Amino acid sequence: MPDFVHRPNTAAHSPGRIAWIDTAKAIGICLVVYGHVARGTVAALAGAPPRGFEIADSVVYSFHMPLFFWLAGLFAVASCARHGGRGLIADKLVTIGVPYLVWSLAQGLLEVWAGEFTNGTVHYADVMALLWAPRSQFWFLYVLFLCFCLLTIAHHALPRYGVIVLTVAALLLYGSYDVWHGLWVLPALSRSLVYFCFGMLCGPYLAHDRRSAGAAALLASVAAFVAAQFVFHDVFGLRHDDYGWAALALGGLSIAAVVVVSRALAGLHVGVLLLIGEASMAIYVMHVIVAAGLRVFLMHFAGIEGYAINLVLGIAAGVIVPLLICRLAELGHWQGLAGAAIGIGRRAEAR
Repeated sequence: MPDFVHRPNTAAHSPGRIAWIDTAKAIGICLVVYGHVARGTVAALAGAPPRGFEIADSVVYSFHMPLFFWLAGLFAVASCARHGGRGLIADKLVTIGVPYLVWSLAQGLLEVWAGEFTNGTVHYADVMALLWAPRSQFWFLYVLFLCFCLLTIAHHALPRYGVIVLTVAALLLYGSYDVWHGLWVLPALSRSLVYFCFGMLCGPYLAHDRRSAGAAALLASVAAFVAAQFVFHDVFGLRHDDYGWAALALGGLSIAAVVVVSRALAGLHVGVLLLIGEASMAIYVMHVIVAAGLRVFLMHFAGIEGYAINLVLGIAAGVIVPLLICRLAELGHWQGLAGAAIGIGRRAEAR
């Protein structure tokens, strides 16, 4: 990870990485941290949520995790071709499986031990069921690994048409979302695999495209995003968990808007976004522990219960502390499983 100082050129961040993709990851992970901190703070206050919370929550959750599945799909086919099926799964067992296991255990055990201060009740059995019942934010890593497994199967069975067949299957799975309610992780897979497949379809055209976006494209994409969110939430009266074709269209359009915004920001050489984007995995696995720990201190020991200050400080800590830990790990030359455990198992590639 680069130093926490001014970076004169986006091309100077880790070799082989693509600036707009890291920028998109930065946007996505900041929204993830916001969503978890905001929800955790509202639950801890146990009162009526602040004005605007519900609509902001629905807007963020309508596309921030689909964005990450789409980004993961951009390089998936190329990775499968380069590593082979077994090599790809072995790689994902390290880069996805190791942080999943380490942080599912760490966060789960902390929730058990700090039960009186948390927003829910967690038992040891809940934590130890991580191999078949992912908890909290770690569902994403679990389902993402399954997406790579399905790609490997499809690519092996149909080398030329595997992606197309998997995309059709993903659309059918998404369309029958209600059928899978309560069945293992199938609901999460049904609403996520389709975006992973869309990413794979876009990969040959976008994965290595480093062009910036102009002002006209930026304004048009932001306007389209606002209009689509307004129609979905106000005109249709839907929310982020009303999964259907309207939600899928909204997710796709929102991802497209993030891509354009990311291309524009990448052209401005915003070094801090590249830094956050590179560390998105580390932030994802650590931020809940950091933000929840800070919230417990502020509310139970410092007597600070204001929503706004808890939100701002929680977001800042959830992003900055994992960045500092990554920096210390890199200074200590953590590699292999040790590096993978905190989300820096492979930093030389944009994915």
